[in-house]
Amino acid sequence: MTLSPPTLVCDTREPTAPPWLANIPDGWLHTRASMETGDYCLAENPGLVIERKAPGDFLACVGQSRQRFERELARARNLAGFFVIVEADLADLDRIRGGLSMEAVIGSVAAWCRRGTPVLFASNPRTAAALAWRILAQPAEEVAKLAARIQRGRAIVATI
Repeated sequence: MTLSPPTLVCDTREPTAPPWLANIPDGWLHTRASMETGDYCLAENPGLVIERKAPGDFLACVGQSRQRFERELARARNLAGFFVIVEADLADLDRIRGGLSMEAVIGSVAAWCRRGTPVLFASNPRTAAALAWRILAQPAEEVAKLAARIQRGRAIVATI
């Protein structure tokens, strides 16, 4: 059984040259489409979604854009998986936070995580993209491993 390469879907609201596409894994395809929530998913698994946040955008979600962001988190509750990946670490956010307190930033992250939305911090856009692609690829990799085991006759598949 040959599996086709994964197709990364990038939301049309992302910038014209989506910053993470420069780091797409070799062999992956990509397309742009309107997504109800989030910025990236695989066409093969649209229920697993990544929300990309530049540092300033993330801080806005803690502050003046919080209601809009929390509406997005509410929509995401219907997904199989939703991850927020910030292209910065907490020290970066502390340097650029403006009038926001770090207590507000950390408290918001804790609340969102407690409510089921993992918020992951990466030190830069390249690392953030690599993390996103690994999160999205893992279910597909598990399917590929199972398919290979079936081909070799080493897996039992039950159907109901």
